[in-house]
Amino acid sequence: MLGVRYYVAFSPATVKQANADHELKLIAKTKKWPSPGDQWFIYEIKSSPMVEALTSLPNIVANTTSRVGWLQANTTWWLDSKLWGTVAASTGPSNWPSATSVNTMDMTTSLPKITVSDVNVGLQSISFHVSKIGVPVLVKISYFPRWHATGATGPYRVSPNLMVVIPTANDVSLVYGSTPMLTLGNIITDLTVLAGLVAL
Repeated sequence: MLGVRYYVAFSPATVKQANADHELKLIAKTKKWPSPGDQWFIYEIKSSPMVEALTSLPNIVANTTSRVGWLQANTTWWLDSKLWGTVAASTGPSNWPSATSVNTMDMTTSLPKITVSDVNVGLQSISFHVSKIGVPVLVKISYFPRWHATGATGPYRVSPNLMVVIPTANDVSLVYGSTPMLTLGNIITDLTVLAGLVAL
């Protein structure tokens, strides 16, 4: 769900469950540590893309623009696997369905199937290619306002705290960068420090 590539376990119960899961492939084990003698088992998750096309439209859920409202709605969403097929959004385009809560979301909309390829992940960037524009794509990186999209509208904050973009071109990139207000704040801070040093 979160685009994680590896799973690490050490307790016998979780190792047993991991060995029985066809989505996990054991790729390494550690030696047993002296104390308490745990051995770690490292698994690769077979299908865990960082970027994937959505199958249904996100729903704009009321009262989720505040921190508390977002947390409450997504705690409910996270704990009910029946809701996972549709993501809740705090904002979005006018053609996305609206809901009063995550429990009343419209999960009947279906989107065209598209292919996402050529995913490249950098330290503060991600880029990918889509076979068709206009279909919302889920980017499994934590949402933050400093992410900026090129070749797409968005990013929009969606459950549990990821991003959705709507491609306007076949090649899309997101870069984590500064905002005008942050730049202005940094300049004011620097000038204040400089003035303080000159006065001192």
